[in-house]
Amino acid sequence: MNDTAAWKVNFIGDPLLNAFALPDSVVGLNQASGVIPEGAYTTFRTYQRAWVPKLDEHFRRLQETALLTLSKPVPIDEAVLRKALALAVQQYPHDEARIRLTMDLTKQVGDVYISLEPLKTPLPEAYERGVHTLTRKMQRSNPKAKLTAFLHTAQQTAQASEQKVEEILMVDPQGFILEGLSSNFYSIQKGEIWTAEEGVLSGITRLMVFEAAGNLGVNVHLEPISIQQIAQAEEAFITSASRAILPVVQVDQHCIGDGRPGKLTKALMAAFQAVLKESLEQLFD
Repeated sequence: MNDTAAWKVNFIGDPLLNAFALPDSVVGLNQASGVIPEGAYTTFRTYQRAWVPKLDEHFRRLQETALLTLSKPVPIDEAVLRKALALAVQQYPHDEARIRLTMDLTKQVGDVYISLEPLKTPLPEAYERGVHTLTRKMQRSNPKAKLTAFLHTAQQTAQASEQKVEEILMVDPQGFILEGLSSNFYSIQKGEIWTAEEGVLSGITRLMVFEAAGNLGVNVHLEPISIQQIAQAEEAFITSASRAILPVVQVDQHCIGDGRPGKLTKALMAAFQAVLKESLEQLFD
Protein backbone atom coordinates (compact mmCIF):
# COMPACT_ATOMS: atom_id res chain seq x y z
CA MET A 1 0.00 0.00 0.00
CA ASN A 2 1.30 3.46 -0.95
CA ASP A 3 0.91 5.75 2.06
CA THR A 4 1.57 8.91 0.03
CA ALA A 5 -1.58 10.70 -1.15
CA ALA A 6 -2.21 13.80 -3.24
CA TRP A 7 -5.15 15.96 -4.28
CA LYS A 8 -5.70 18.96 -6.53
CA VAL A 9 -7.72 21.75 -4.92
CA ASN A 10 -10.85 22.82 -6.76
CA PHE A 11 -11.25 26.52 -5.94
CA ILE A 12 -14.53 26.84 -7.85
CA GLY A 13 -17.34 24.34 -7.51
CA ASP A 14 -17.45 20.80 -6.19
CA PRO A 15 -15.84 18.52 -5.27
CA LEU A 16 -13.43 20.54 -3.16
CA LEU A 17 -10.67 17.97 -3.70
CA ASN A 18 -9.88 15.97 -6.82
CA ALA A 19 -7.67 12.94 -6.17
CA PHE A 20 -4.34 13.19 -7.99
CA ALA A 21 -3.20 9.73 -9.06
CA LEU A 22 0.38 8.97 -8.02
CA PRO A 23 2.21 6.03 -9.63
CA ASP A 24 2.64 3.04 -7.32
CA SER A 25 6.40 3.58 -7.47
CA VAL A 26 6.11 7.03 -5.86
CA VAL A 27 6.89 6.94 -2.14
CA GLY A 28 7.08 10.08 -0.04
CA LEU A 29 6.59 13.78 -0.65
CA ASN A 30 9.82 14.34 -2.57
CA GLN A 31 8.99 11.67 -5.14
CA ALA A 32 5.42 12.98 -5.33
CA SER A 33 6.83 16.44 -6.08
CA GLY A 34 8.53 14.93 -9.10
CA VAL A 35 5.11 13.99 -10.52
CA ILE A 36 3.07 17.04 -9.49
CA PRO A 37 3.63 20.09 -11.76
CA GLU A 38 6.70 22.12 -10.75
CA GLY A 39 6.22 25.21 -8.69
CA ALA A 40 6.32 26.86 -5.29
CA TYR A 41 5.99 24.66 -2.24
CA THR A 42 5.84 24.74 1.53
CA THR A 43 5.98 21.83 3.97
CA PHE A 44 4.68 21.42 7.50
CA ARG A 45 3.29 18.77 9.85
CA THR A 46 0.19 18.06 11.88
CA TYR A 47 0.04 17.99 15.67
CA GLN A 48 -2.57 15.78 17.32
CA ARG A 49 -3.92 15.29 13.80
CA ALA A 50 -6.07 18.44 13.67
CA TRP A 51 -3.55 21.21 14.41
CA VAL A 52 -0.94 22.89 12.17
CA PRO A 53 1.49 25.78 12.85
CA LYS A 54 1.48 29.26 11.25
CA LEU A 55 -0.73 28.45 8.27
CA ASP A 56 -0.85 32.12 7.21
CA GLU A 57 2.96 32.09 6.90
CA HIS A 58 2.85 29.00 4.70
CA PHE A 59 0.28 30.61 2.38
CA ARG A 60 2.43 33.76 2.26
CA ARG A 61 5.49 31.68 1.35
CA LEU A 62 3.71 30.22 -1.69
CA GLN A 63 2.74 33.68 -2.89
CA GLU A 64 6.20 35.15 -2.26
CA THR A 65 7.86 32.38 -4.27
CA ALA A 66 5.35 32.85 -7.08
CA LEU A 67 6.08 36.59 -7.18
CA LEU A 68 9.85 36.02 -7.17
CA THR A 69 9.59 33.42 -9.93
CA LEU A 70 6.99 34.97 -12.24
CA SER A 71 7.43 38.67 -11.35
CA LYS A 72 3.69 38.94 -10.83
CA PRO A 73 1.38 38.08 -7.92
CA VAL A 74 -0.59 34.83 -7.93
CA PRO A 75 -3.53 35.15 -5.51
CA ILE A 76 -4.79 32.31 -3.32
CA ASP A 77 -8.30 31.92 -1.92
CA GLU A 78 -7.08 31.15 1.57
CA ALA A 79 -10.54 30.30 2.94
CA VAL A 80 -11.06 27.62 0.31
CA LEU A 81 -7.53 26.28 0.75
CA ARG A 82 -8.04 25.98 4.51
CA LYS A 83 -11.21 23.95 3.95
CA ALA A 84 -9.47 21.76 1.37
CA LEU A 85 -6.53 21.17 3.69
CA ALA A 86 -8.84 20.20 6.57
CA LEU A 87 -10.70 17.76 4.31
CA ALA A 88 -7.47 16.20 3.02
CA VAL A 89 -6.16 15.63 6.54
CA GLN A 90 -9.50 14.18 7.66
CA GLN A 91 -9.48 11.75 4.72
CA TYR A 92 -5.88 10.69 5.33
CA PRO A 93 -5.81 7.47 7.39
CA HIS A 94 -2.65 8.15 9.43
CA ASP A 95 -2.65 9.81 12.86
CA GLU A 96 0.02 12.38 12.03
CA ALA A 97 1.06 13.63 8.61
CA ARG A 98 3.74 15.63 6.88
CA ILE A 99 2.00 17.95 4.42
CA ARG A 100 3.20 19.73 1.31
CA LEU A 101 1.32 22.46 -0.53
CA THR A 102 2.50 22.99 -4.11
CA MET A 103 1.44 25.88 -6.35
CA ASP A 104 1.81 25.15 -10.06
CA LEU A 105 4.00 27.81 -11.70
CA THR A 106 4.64 26.04 -15.00
CA LYS A 107 1.41 24.63 -16.48
CA GLN A 108 -1.87 25.80 -14.97
CA VAL A 109 -0.42 28.66 -12.95
CA GLY A 110 -2.11 29.04 -9.57
CA ASP A 111 -3.38 25.47 -9.25
CA VAL A 112 -2.63 24.10 -5.78
CA TYR A 113 -1.90 20.50 -4.85
CA ILE A 114 -1.98 18.98 -1.37
CA SER A 115 0.21 15.93 -0.74
CA LEU A 116 0.61 13.96 2.48
CA GLU A 117 2.88 11.26 3.83
CA PRO A 118 3.02 9.61 7.27
CA LEU A 119 4.99 11.79 9.67
CA LYS A 120 8.45 10.50 10.49
CA THR A 121 10.45 12.36 13.11
CA PRO A 122 13.94 11.64 14.44
CA LEU A 123 14.09 9.02 17.17
CA PRO A 124 14.22 10.27 20.79
CA GLU A 125 17.89 9.28 21.07
CA ALA A 126 18.73 11.68 18.22
CA TYR A 127 17.57 14.56 20.43
CA GLU A 128 19.32 13.10 23.47
CA ARG A 129 22.67 12.34 21.78
CA GLY A 130 22.71 14.71 18.82
CA VAL A 131 23.31 13.91 15.15
CA HIS A 132 26.12 13.95 12.59
CA THR A 133 26.15 16.05 9.42
CA LEU A 134 28.33 16.37 6.32
CA THR A 135 29.08 19.41 4.18
CA ARG A 136 28.95 19.78 0.39
CA LYS A 137 29.95 22.71 -1.84
CA MET A 138 26.58 23.71 -3.32
CA GLN A 139 23.79 26.24 -2.87
CA ARG A 140 20.34 27.11 -4.19
CA SER A 141 20.23 29.06 -7.44
CA ASN A 142 17.44 31.24 -6.02
CA PRO A 143 17.65 30.95 -2.22
CA LYS A 144 14.61 33.11 -1.46
CA ALA A 145 12.28 31.04 -3.65
CA LYS A 146 11.14 27.64 -2.41
CA LEU A 147 10.78 25.68 -5.66
CA THR A 148 10.16 21.96 -6.13
CA ALA A 149 12.88 21.87 -8.83
CA PHE A 150 15.46 21.95 -6.01
CA LEU A 151 14.05 18.81 -4.38
CA HIS A 152 15.42 16.54 -7.12
CA THR A 153 18.91 18.00 -6.65
CA ALA A 154 18.65 17.60 -2.88
CA GLN A 155 17.52 14.00 -3.17
CA GLN A 156 20.35 13.13 -5.56
CA THR A 157 22.90 14.77 -3.26
CA ALA A 158 21.65 12.87 -0.20
CA GLN A 159 21.60 9.55 -2.07
CA ALA A 160 25.13 10.09 -3.40
CA SER A 161 26.59 10.47 0.10
CA GLU A 162 28.71 7.48 1.09
CA GLN A 163 27.94 8.12 4.76
CA LYS A 164 24.38 8.04 6.06
CA VAL A 165 23.96 11.14 8.17
CA GLU A 166 21.00 13.17 9.38
CA GLU A 167 21.63 16.10 7.03
CA ILE A 168 23.90 17.49 4.31
CA LEU A 169 24.94 21.09 4.95
CA MET A 170 25.46 23.33 1.93
CA VAL A 171 28.64 25.41 1.80
CA ASP A 172 29.19 28.40 -0.49
CA PRO A 173 32.35 28.92 -2.63
CA GLN A 174 33.94 30.97 0.19
CA GLY A 175 33.58 28.08 2.62
CA PHE A 176 30.67 29.43 4.69
CA ILE A 177 28.00 27.04 5.94
CA LEU A 178 24.63 28.19 4.61
CA GLU A 179 21.87 25.68 5.37
CA GLY A 180 20.91 22.03 5.12
CA LEU A 181 19.25 20.38 2.15
CA SER A 182 16.01 20.39 4.15
CA SER A 183 16.86 22.46 7.22
CA ASN A 184 18.35 25.66 8.58
CA PHE A 185 21.69 25.48 10.40
CA TYR A 186 22.83 27.35 13.52
CA SER A 187 26.00 27.42 15.61
CA ILE A 188 26.45 28.76 19.12
CA GLN A 189 29.55 30.69 20.14
CA LYS A 190 30.02 32.51 23.44
CA GLY A 191 26.37 31.95 24.28
CA GLU A 192 25.06 33.55 21.08
CA ILE A 193 23.50 32.10 17.93
CA TRP A 194 25.04 32.48 14.48
CA THR A 195 23.10 31.57 11.34
CA ALA A 196 23.34 32.62 7.70
CA GLU A 197 20.89 35.17 6.30
CA GLU A 198 22.08 35.64 2.72
CA GLY A 199 21.91 32.67 0.38
CA VAL A 200 19.49 30.66 2.50
CA LEU A 201 15.80 29.90 2.59
CA SER A 202 14.35 31.44 5.73
CA GLY A 203 12.28 28.59 7.12
CA ILE A 204 9.09 29.22 9.05
CA THR A 205 10.42 27.05 11.86
CA ARG A 206 13.46 29.36 11.88
CA LEU A 207 11.21 32.34 12.65
CA MET A 208 9.91 30.48 15.70
CA VAL A 209 13.50 29.73 16.76
CA PHE A 210 14.26 33.46 16.66
CA GLU A 211 11.19 34.10 18.83
CA ALA A 212 12.27 31.38 21.28
CA ALA A 213 15.78 32.89 21.42
CA GLY A 214 14.30 36.32 22.11
CA ASN A 215 12.23 34.90 24.95
CA LEU A 216 15.44 33.54 26.49
CA GLY A 217 17.33 36.79 25.93
CA VAL A 218 19.77 35.11 23.53
CA ASN A 219 21.34 37.24 20.78
CA VAL A 220 21.07 36.05 17.18
CA HIS A 221 23.71 37.07 14.61
CA LEU A 222 22.53 36.75 11.01
CA GLU A 223 25.96 35.78 9.74
CA PRO A 224 27.31 32.38 8.69
CA ILE A 225 30.35 30.66 10.11
CA SER A 226 32.94 28.92 7.96
CA ILE A 227 33.96 25.27 7.94
CA GLN A 228 37.25 26.42 9.51
CA GLN A 229 35.35 28.06 12.38
CA ILE A 230 33.03 25.15 13.10
CA ALA A 231 35.58 23.39 15.31
CA GLN A 232 35.39 26.38 17.70
CA ALA A 233 31.59 26.23 17.97
CA GLU A 234 30.30 25.42 21.45
CA GLU A 235 27.04 23.95 20.16
CA ALA A 236 25.12 23.54 16.90
CA PHE A 237 21.67 22.51 15.73
CA ILE A 238 19.42 22.27 12.70
CA THR A 239 15.72 23.05 12.39
CA SER A 240 12.85 22.03 10.11
CA ALA A 241 9.12 21.45 10.36
CA SER A 242 9.42 17.74 11.14
CA ARG A 243 12.60 17.95 13.25
CA ALA A 244 11.86 21.11 15.28
CA ILE A 245 15.26 21.81 16.95
CA LEU A 246 17.69 18.91 16.53
CA PRO A 247 21.16 19.09 18.16
CA VAL A 248 24.21 18.58 15.92
CA VAL A 249 27.30 17.10 17.57
CA GLN A 250 29.51 16.55 14.52
CA VAL A 251 30.08 18.36 11.20
CA ASP A 252 32.29 16.35 8.85
CA GLN A 253 35.16 15.22 11.09
CA HIS A 254 34.72 18.13 13.52
CA CYS A 255 33.29 17.38 16.95
CA ILE A 256 31.03 20.16 18.27
CA GLY A 257 31.73 21.14 21.86
CA ASP A 258 32.08 18.07 24.04
CA GLY A 259 30.24 15.89 21.54
CA ARG A 260 26.90 16.12 23.34
CA PRO A 261 23.86 18.41 22.97
CA GLY A 262 24.65 21.64 24.79
CA LYS A 263 22.88 23.46 27.58
CA LEU A 264 21.69 26.39 25.45
CA THR A 265 20.41 24.11 22.69
CA LYS A 266 18.37 22.21 25.27
CA ALA A 267 16.98 25.48 26.64
CA LEU A 268 16.05 26.57 23.12
CA MET A 269 14.31 23.23 22.52
CA ALA A 270 12.08 23.83 25.54
CA ALA A 271 11.43 27.49 24.65
CA PHE A 272 10.61 26.50 21.07
CA GLN A 273 7.85 24.17 22.26
CA ALA A 274 6.16 27.07 24.04
CA VAL A 275 6.33 29.21 20.88
CA LEU A 276 5.05 26.31 18.79
CA LYS A 277 2.06 25.79 21.08
CA GLU A 278 1.03 29.42 20.60
CA SER A 279 1.34 29.14 16.80
CA LEU A 280 -0.96 26.16 16.29
CA GLU A 281 -4.20 26.54 14.35
CA GLN A 282 -7.02 24.00 14.50
CA LEU A 283 -8.11 22.71 11.09
CA PHE A 284 -11.18 20.84 12.31
CA ASP A 285 -12.89 19.72 15.54
